[in-house]
Amino acid sequence: MKKIMIILAIVSVIIAGAISTGCDSAQQNILDAEQKVREANENLATKRQQARDEAHKVKMAAEWEQYKAECELVIDSNERQIEELEIAVANNKKGYTAAQIARINSLKTENEQIKLRIQEYETDPSSWELFKTELKHDMDKLAEAFKDLTVNNTN
Repeated sequence: MKKIMIILAIVSVIIAGAISTGCDSAQQNILDAEQKVREANENLATKRQQARDEAHKVKMAAEWEQYKAECELVIDSNERQIEELEIAVANNKKGYTAAQIARINSLKTENEQIKLRIQEYETDPSSWELFKTELKHDMDKLAEAFKDLTVNNTN
């Protein structure tokens, strides 16, 4: 009977050890699986952000190209107006004053500076809105100056 009790005690200890080891392994498997799920979620979030960033870059590039084309049309129109004014000044058709001639030269310089800014601009999401606002302001100011130059204010 003593032998049976000792054998039973040893078998119980072995079974208890196997069960506790098996539970630790199952718990560890659960923890590992949870860690893998967290990592997968983080990876997915990173991929989503990268996709959003890439889509934003593509959108900005398309918007920039469209805006650049529109600006270049206005600049070309300004250049044609400047050429016409220079021809008129050369022929002295309207009796331009020295101040008007200086203003024409100033407008030509401003137009060239705007053209240069457009050529040198590299799309940067952080400065795009500011650049667009400033450029629009400068181009509107230039258009207004052209209007004012061609209006005859003598009464």
